[in-house]
Amino acid sequence: WQFRPFALLVGQLGYALQADLQGNPVQADVGSSFLGTPRVSDVRGRIAAADLLRMLGVPQHVGLAGDLEFDISEVVWAGSGYPALQGVVTWSPARIVTPVQLELGKAQLDTWIEDGITRGKLETQGGTLLVEADVELQASGAYRLDARLQQKGDMPPAVGQFLSSFAEYSNGTYRLEWSDSI
Repeated sequence: WQFRPFALLVGQLGYALQADLQGNPVQADVGSSFLGTPRVSDVRGRIAAADLLRMLGVPQHVGLAGDLEFDISEVVWAGSGYPALQGVVTWSPARIVTPVQLELGKAQLDTWIEDGITRGKLETQGGTLLVEADVELQASGAYRLDARLQQKGDMPPAVGQFLSSFAEYSNGTYRLEWSDSI
């Protein structure tokens, strides 16, 4: 870590942190205002998609491959609960390896903060399933996904069956709306 004395001029206490996450360097600027409001910005790093699932406690019957590279410019806490995030997360090569093999090419999530809520656009390119989705995560943990998916190559029959069960199909595009809470 490294103290950031310039932050004192704008009424904050700040540090530049560098750490190791599953063998990969991560850096961030962290601090707080003199009133105690936390501040986190410029969070950058990389982690294997499979390692992230393990860290989040996702059941082992879901397997991912590829790396997630993140560049989060701002993290904002609106109170209790999950913070709102602004930045970019790229997953490449984006691959699901279990329960089925599915190549997604490159996936990118661009997020912004709107009224204390994380909103974003998720897009894939270069894989057998093209995805365009609007996403939302509220501080309470409630999330929403509104996705449009198009098959662009050979896809395992199980993926088509799943999509047919949960998504509406029209003119070559599946529309999947999903909401739940973390």
